[in-house]
Amino acid sequence: MDVPTQIGKSSIHRVRRGDSFMTLRCVTYIIISLSTLTLVGVLYLVTRWSMITGFDKVEREETARHVQRVRDALNAVIVGMSSKTVDWAAWDDTARYVTDGNDEYVKSNLGPESIINLNVDAVIFIDAQGNLVQARGRADPAQGACDPPQDLLALTLGTPRIMKHPSAQSSVCGTVVLESGIWMLSSRPIVASDLKGPIRGTLVFARRISKEFVREIADQTHLDVEIYPRHEALKTGESPDVAEALATAGLAVKVIGDQKIAGFALIPDVLGNDSLVVQAAMPRRIYQEGMTSMRFQLLAITGTCVCVG
Repeated sequence: MDVPTQIGKSSIHRVRRGDSFMTLRCVTYIIISLSTLTLVGVLYLVTRWSMITGFDKVEREETARHVQRVRDALNAVIVGMSSKTVDWAAWDDTARYVTDGNDEYVKSNLGPESIINLNVDAVIFIDAQGNLVQARGRADPAQGACDPPQDLLALTLGTPRIMKHPSAQSSVCGTVVLESGIWMLSSRPIVASDLKGPIRGTLVFARRISKEFVREIADQTHLDVEIYPRHEALKTGESPDVAEALATAGLAVKVIGDQKIAGFALIPDVLGNDSLVVQAAMPRRIYQEGMTSMRFQLLAITGTCVCVG
C-alpha cells in the first residue's frame, strides 16, 4: 500500500519540474524576442539616419543642378536675343537710319510681321546724342504698329549703361523687373557692317518673360518652373531659411513635403541687382526610392534576426 503513495509523490515532482522548464523556456523566448526587437529597432534607426542623410544630400545637390539648368536655359535665350541684336545693330542700313531717319528702312524692317519674326516684344533705336529715333512694340499685324511700355522706354533712355556704349564690341544684356512685367533686354552699339567707324547710336531688343515663355522653359527642362520678382517672394512670406540662403549664396533648396522639392536661384538684372527669382520644383524621386530601399532592408534585417533567433 505504501508503493502507490511513493509513485504519486514522484509524479507530482516531475510535473513541477516540467512547469519550471516551461516557464524558463518562455522567459528565454521573451528575452530573445525583446533583444531581437531592440536590435531591429536600433538597426532601423541607424540605417534610417544614415540613408536619409545621404539621400538628402544627393537630392539637394540634384535639385541645385536642376535649378541651374533653368537659369542656363534663360541665359541661353538672352544670349540668342543679343546675337539677333548685333545682327541688326552692326548693319549699314541701321547706321544710316539712325542718322537720317529714312522711311524706307521703317517700311522694310519695322512692320508688325518683322517684330513677330524676331520673337521680341520691343525694338528701340537711339541716336548718338541719346535721342529716341524709333520704338516699336509687338502687335497683331491687323492692328498695325504699337509703342512699347513707357517704363521700358524710360529705363532705356534713362540708364547710361544701356543707352551709351564705350566701344563697338560693347554689349549689355540681362533681365529687368518693371511695372509692365519682367523683361529680357539686349543693348548693342549701332555701327557699320564691318564693325568699324564711329558708334552711330544704340539698338535695344526686349522680350517679355510671359507665362507662355515660362511654359517653354518648363517644357525644355522638364521641370515645374516659376520666374517671379524677388520682392513678390518676400511679400508672400517666403520661408526665412530660403531667403537667408538666397541672400548669402544666391541659391536655395527647400523640401516641400514627402512628394516635392524645389530649388531657388537669384538672377542679377542689367543694373546689377538680384531682382529676379527662378524656381524649379520636381518630385522627390530620390527620397521615395531611398524610403523603398530602406523598407526592404528593414524587412531583410527583421527576417534574418528571426531566423537566427
